[in-house]
Amino acid sequence: MAAKKQHKEGIFLDNIHVFIKDQIIGDVEINNVLNKVKKSIPLHLFSGLDAIYVGQFKELQQREVNAAFMDGALYISNVQQDEETMLEDLIHEIAHSLEEIANFNMYQDDSIYDEFLAKRLRLQKILESNGYNTSKQNFTKLEYDVKFDKYLYEEVGYPALHTMTVNLFCSPYGATSLREYFANGFEFYFVKNRQLVKKVSPQLYKKLIEVEKGDFSQESTESIGY
Repeated sequence: MAAKKQHKEGIFLDNIHVFIKDQIIGDVEINNVLNKVKKSIPLHLFSGLDAIYVGQFKELQQREVNAAFMDGALYISNVQQDEETMLEDLIHEIAHSLEEIANFNMYQDDSIYDEFLAKRLRLQKILESNGYNTSKQNFTKLEYDVKFDKYLYEEVGYPALHTMTVNLFCSPYGATSLREYFANGFEFYFVKNRQLVKKVSPQLYKKLIEVEKGDFSQESTESIGY
């Protein structure tokens, strides 16, 4: 796919500067993507984001990811499949930026925590019933774990996982950790299939309604480490 020429100055998402470090490669017009972001989520949900950088970054390469939220900024690869994929990655990382404000107080009442933990334990039983060895994996460890992520992605595989967990997670990646469960649900709620979130993750759905309305505290709170 030929590289498209992109302007390096004067690109904004609302009042957030978007810096094009490296030329975007793929069937993508950056302004189209940013307009879709603004149409997808309320402007107040950009409050945890200081800047967006598009290009090649060693941190993304080391993590083997296309996008990440780090130190107040969103970093995303300049190599993109299409506009929808880039949109989904941006929305997903905006969800992580919002968590950094004050965890939304969203984990404080344990509703999402309990919902996710129950799903994780159910997932373990499903995998065992399908012949997978789960003995070396900690299904109650809710923070991100590279070993667990690789187990799901490499040993089980997302196609098989998707089939086994159709009514358990919006997508297989939502099983990775509590924070990814939130971000994955956020992505589906605002971009893909809101009714699926309501059906599959009712407690998360209720919290996302609060998030959409702006019913959350932005006061600094101590991270709970999920």
